[in-house]
Amino acid sequence: MSPGRILLFLVIVALSLTAIALLFPQDGIHLGKQLELRFVSKEELLAQKEKVVVDITDAQHLADSLEAIESFPDAGQVEEQIIPDPGSIKQRLEWGSSGRASLNTFFAHLDSLTLTGGSMRIMHYGDSQIEADRMTSYLRDKFQRYFGGRGPGLVPVISFSNPAGIKVTTQGNWEQYGLFGNLSGKGMTFGPLFSFASMCKQPADSAMLDTTLSASAAFQAGSALYSNGRSFNRVRVFYSNSDPDATITLEAGGEQMVRSLDTSHTMFTMPLGSFANTLSFTVQGNASTHIQGVSLESQSGVVVDNIPLRGSSGTIFTQGSRRMLADAYRAMGVDMFILQFGGNVMPYIEDEQACINYGNWFASQIKYLKSIRPDAVFIVIGPSDMSTKIGTEYVTYPLLPNVRDALRKAALQSGAAYFDLFEAMGGENSMQAWVNADPPLAAPDYTHFSSRGARLMGEMFYEALMSEYHQYKSDNGR
Repeated sequence: MSPGRILLFLVIVALSLTAIALLFPQDGIHLGKQLELRFVSKEELLAQKEKVVVDITDAQHLADSLEAIESFPDAGQVEEQIIPDPGSIKQRLEWGSSGRASLNTFFAHLDSLTLTGGSMRIMHYGDSQIEADRMTSYLRDKFQRYFGGRGPGLVPVISFSNPAGIKVTTQGNWEQYGLFGNLSGKGMTFGPLFSFASMCKQPADSAMLDTTLSASAAFQAGSALYSNGRSFNRVRVFYSNSDPDATITLEAGGEQMVRSLDTSHTMFTMPLGSFANTLSFTVQGNASTHIQGVSLESQSGVVVDNIPLRGSSGTIFTQGSRRMLADAYRAMGVDMFILQFGGNVMPYIEDEQACINYGNWFASQIKYLKSIRPDAVFIVIGPSDMSTKIGTEYVTYPLLPNVRDALRKAALQSGAAYFDLFEAMGGENSMQAWVNADPPLAAPDYTHFSSRGARLMGEMFYEALMSEYHQYKSDNGR
């Protein structure tokens, strides 16, 4: 083909693309509910759009420094805490009129742990952003390193994503039920994990005369956990729907316990004479016992639970059994609830009123939990930045700041503190910078943190909390 014909062809193609861009509907052509055709707009084709670039240099330097100074002290060793420089705190905690008082009560208890040998519990609820122990593992290590405590906390028998470092193996017909994800659980009774593992009947066999059900599970805390999280000297088992003849046999640290699963109770404790890193148990009975969760913890110090509720917007707490939640929270002595939600509503929320409605609904969940555990402190961690593709660019979901504002209002008006994860990241369009960081701080789905990014967010939140703790100590002459 001659140069002239090639040039003519290119001109025709350019003019055709320009014509399509001018005539193609700006919002695309919708082919049913699932398929949409889009074409680059005339503005994108003819104009050079100014791109907002978020500078995350400081965040990358902090992430680098965390990796450089990370150490793994011997389990049980309590270190002296370094007081953070108030000027270095990137994002501070916010609280309303009553939030500060509850924080001070929490700090007073925290301050007494190393002197009294007491215990404290923090429950970190969240959506898939905290799956695989992300953020929680870092917080757990910090608290246990500086204030004492061992063990990974409350874990399920079956889970979408077990805490990183916990290997769970099962035998028998266990089946998972729950109030989140794609689990079925309508009309069932749920405790603090909002899911349970149930022994299911074996397939019918006329030759089988023994109708007793039996199922077992084994837990092993591995090296992927921080050193203090790898061992425990107390086991708690939470259960429901038992029958009078059901029994459970537990083995941990060379010790064994056999006991009846009394229908008048929903929890029992197995203290150990020494620290262990494995637990196994077998349940036998004539009915399908529900194991609501197993806690691997220490008898003193801080326990931090990782409870991811995949797909949840944080509005399922009122669907749990009030009696079972109250019994479990009281038995475990929960002192702090961290509620990290908001991301799962973003793809579906359509207008500002929907954001306000979501905030009101979330506030009702805080008030419900506070009515069950009134002396606990509550901290809401809002959504991170999340990107959606509009045209050819990944940008922040348009209504994400509105959802953030609604959750912040819900927290502060309900007596909870608030930590703004969105602003801590860098604000609008920061997710793109986190994805493109080297090494990446976020996953290519433009929604979830990488392990490096989760550790960084854990550090920012912990430093914000500890800044308030040291201010409390200073105000009280400690």
